This record gives sequence, structure tokens and C-alpha cells, in this order.
Amino acid sequence: MVQKQINWPEAAAALALAGFGLFMLIKGLDYPFGSLRRMGAGFMPVVLGGALIVLGGALMVETLRNAERSFAIRPRVMLSIIAALLFFAIAARPLGLIPAALGTILLAALADPPFRPLRAALTGLVVGAFCYLLFVKGLGISLRPFWW
Repeated sequence: MVQKQINWPEAAAALALAGFGLFMLIKGLDYPFGSLRRMGAGFMPVVLGGALIVLGGALMVETLRNAERSFAIRPRVMLSIIAALLFFAIAARPLGLIPAALGTILLAALADPPFRPLRAALTGLVVGAFCYLLFVKGLGISLRPFWW
């Protein structure tokens, strides 16, 4: 009988996801739930917490079913994605939504070699314009498109 090895990084990620979902669900129960028509403050944390628990469970089942290592930790990928997220968080207000989205896409594009700056810049401009139309024009969020 061949014994399967558990892929511990994926199992830990599944448990962390389910654990965070459980935390959200428990904290959300402290607030009024409401209904679908009149959602209370606890509605979204409870629903999203439940969804995270289900997702974590499904990920755990998939991890235990396919126990081989499916990925290698690549520092370049992690660092470029973290840098992209931090850039957007820091640059959205002072630079504006479109330059922040452009910079975010350029930094995130560094994660996947080979780096194609023209493709990343065009993607960043399209995503920035879409975000402006959706969030500023559509939803009324107060972000300027550019710093001027």
C-alpha cells in the first residue's frame, strides 16, 4: 500500500482560510443579521465567513486528494505582488486612480517573466480607466482620476 504524503503548505493555507472564515462568522454573530432586503451589520461577515469556511474545506479536500507538491515558493512573485498592493494603497489618493492602477499593474507584471512593459502599461491604462468608470462615475467613490 502506497502512503500519500500531505502537502503541508496547502493544508496550512486551507486551515488558515477556514479559520479566518470561522473568526469572521463568530464576530459577525455579535451584530444584528437582518434579512436580504434589509441587511444588518452582521449579514456580510456571517455570509462571507461561511463562504470562506466552505472554500477552506473544499481546498483541504482537494489537497488531501492530490497530495503531491503543486507549487514552489518563488520570492520574486510574492515580492512583486506585495509591492503592487502596497503601491496602490499608498499612491491612490496622492497620484489618482489611473496612475495608481497603472503602477500597480506594472509592478504586478514583474511577477511573471518575461516582463513586457508595453503590454503591462496598456493593461494598466485600460484597468485604470475601467476602475474610474466603475468606482468613481458608477458608484460615486471620491477618488480623482489624476493628481491634477
